[in-house]
Amino acid sequence: MLTIIAAMEEELAGVRTALAAAGDRPGATAPAPACHVIGVGRKGVEASLRGLLPTRRQQRLGAEPPAALLLLGFAGAGAPSLSTGDLTLAGRYCRLVPQPEMLRFDPGGLTGPAALRRLRAELGAGPAALPRIQLAWPRRYLNPIIPRRAVLKFLEPDPAMLQRARVALAQEGLTAVETDSMTVEELITDAKTKQELHRQFQAGTVNMEDYWVARSAAAAQVPFLSVRAVLDTADQGLPSYLMGLSEKPGWAAIPWRVPNLLRVYRQMRQAQESLARFAVAFLSVPAGYPSTNQSEPAQ
Repeated sequence: MLTIIAAMEEELAGVRTALAAAGDRPGATAPAPACHVIGVGRKGVEASLRGLLPTRRQQRLGAEPPAALLLLGFAGAGAPSLSTGDLTLAGRYCRLVPQPEMLRFDPGGLTGPAALRRLRAELGAGPAALPRIQLAWPRRYLNPIIPRRAVLKFLEPDPAMLQRARVALAQEGLTAVETDSMTVEELITDAKTKQELHRQFQAGTVNMEDYWVARSAAAAQVPFLSVRAVLDTADQGLPSYLMGLSEKPGWAAIPWRVPNLLRVYRQMRQAQESLARFAVAFLSVPAGYPSTNQSEPAQ
């Protein structure tokens, strides 16, 4: 059965309401899929998915993995053409790996295809779990999120789920922008960094989970798709205190923050509505239709 996941409850709130309403309609027969909050960033993702995705050994012992994983969530826009509430489908879930990290990754000294084969063996998974790698030498940019020398690693969505999403969008008269997403290590609060990621790597959106969920799902051989709704636009920064990344403000600091809070709240409601409409549309298309075969990643 399909399982819907999100990093935060705010991303699922509208989805839960919409699915409950759809289930109450006359003629509705299929049960609503399970919905889970998995947490923000790599640590939250990997800790949560260990409970949702059985290992290959557990599968051999009879544990059943989800039929598919659908991640619904907010994203920051890097592309200037994206507006709040726009739906996006990522063709690639990207991550920038700093060169020093790549050099430390394999103490055996293996490089290139040999290192990737070793990674696959350690994961104990099939070729679908193998990330593709693209050489990426970022232009000089003094920001820890964009290292000066890095490799761009990426995974791809399940083709059948991606096509199912396209059919759902078309049937319901919805639109989505297809663009790469960039998974980052921390919340991006300034507009310039988002714009630079788009300029250098054509990443239309940024988030903190896509790559890590795709990696875990591929290792468990579970089809995966991420669909995001734009929250903050490319020219908009986010206040860090919204995610609890700074100390709680004193009462004297609250008045000047109210306009920012109201703006983000309105944007969040738009993004929630977009995700809810997509979720209902996606579930209206039968699983397995249309059917496609997943291609093996290049090595």
